[in-house]
Amino acid sequence: MGLMEKRRLLGIVPLAGIGLFLALRSALAPPDGTPPAVAAARQRNTPVNTQLVTADNTFGLHLFAQLTRENADRNVFISPASVALALQMVYNGARGETRQAMEKTLALQGVSLQEVNQANAALLAALQNPDPNVQLSIADSLWMRADAPVAADFAQRNTDFYGAQIGDLAKGPAAINAWVSQATHGKISQIVQGNDLERAFAVLLNAIYFKGSWTTPFEDRLTHPGPFTLPDGRQKDCQMMHQSGSYPYFKGPNFQAVRLPYGKGRMSFLIFLPDSGVPMSTFLAGLTPESFAQWQSEFKPMHGDITLPRFRTEYGADLNAPLSSLGMGVAFDRNAADFGGMLPGGRFYISLVRHKTYVEVNEQGTEAAAATGVVMKPLALIRGFQFVVDHPFVCAIHDEQTGAILFLGCILDPPAV
Repeated sequence: MGLMEKRRLLGIVPLAGIGLFLALRSALAPPDGTPPAVAAARQRNTPVNTQLVTADNTFGLHLFAQLTRENADRNVFISPASVALALQMVYNGARGETRQAMEKTLALQGVSLQEVNQANAALLAALQNPDPNVQLSIADSLWMRADAPVAADFAQRNTDFYGAQIGDLAKGPAAINAWVSQATHGKISQIVQGNDLERAFAVLLNAIYFKGSWTTPFEDRLTHPGPFTLPDGRQKDCQMMHQSGSYPYFKGPNFQAVRLPYGKGRMSFLIFLPDSGVPMSTFLAGLTPESFAQWQSEFKPMHGDITLPRFRTEYGADLNAPLSSLGMGVAFDRNAADFGGMLPGGRFYISLVRHKTYVEVNEQGTEAAAATGVVMKPLALIRGFQFVVDHPFVCAIHDEQTGAILFLGCILDPPAV
């Protein structure tokens, strides 16, 4: 049975208590096969739904604004697509007020759940093999308790539309982190820790890896040390790359922008440079979904000289607080969250949304990776219980065959051994 047949099986067979996740025996590497809905979209050449792209960009810019306000003294580098895809997988299981809050935060008002999933399938199809000089891979996975009666339609949507591979949560953080590392070509080695998974019901993951070569590479011989002025006015030396040519360029009211293309030009690296003396906070205040969309039509070819620092940076953040500020706090509220579409009758909440990224820009091009993990926990364990002996207790030594109580005690203050 092939991988795609196994994924279809996952969506139509009840999963209650039979460990079907384990039966799939997925190696949890980035998928070799194409999800059914993505394959269908590619075959039909389904156009990308611009409403979804606008929603993802709007959400991403709002999240970016929130993070830059909260981290005014550090680099911020996120993947809006990764966070959106991870949360939209979770969105498939949201109900009631929780779905409405996520819909608002993800800017999905007026788009049905089916349209969201179909639009993502078309987007993933369009992003496959975008350029011979660009490597782009997007992978999703869904890690669940093997004994959980997961809603079949929830699992099927996430496998068919997003290509989510299924993993056993019992394998713990080592297996999850190994999947993330492989999906990001080793650039992100850890997304969860052991305590993140305590009492967890599910973890949903998205990983994106990008490697693109400049259409016109920077020449190594032209790279020299040069000053870079920090926000506080101090200067540091950076390895500055140089090239000249014709580039899409735009001069805004208090900034200038240039687009550096990769490969055949479908994908590019956008740089927005505030004018000298303009605080970054001033520029960021004007960076809105509306302005970003408007600026895209303002770029015109112009000859110029470019000096760009060669750099590499990593970023990581827990997104619970920023996402709550953007309107989906109910999803993190253990007393109010409703993810009944994930498991009928189940009461779950999002305990953690963690996002990590990596980027390196050098003379040859750009390599970037992102991973987003969403950890779901139940209000109470689905099966079993917690038994924490942290107060006075009674204990006994009992003969089960005869019924005799051999020892019996009441421990009010257990002495240390």
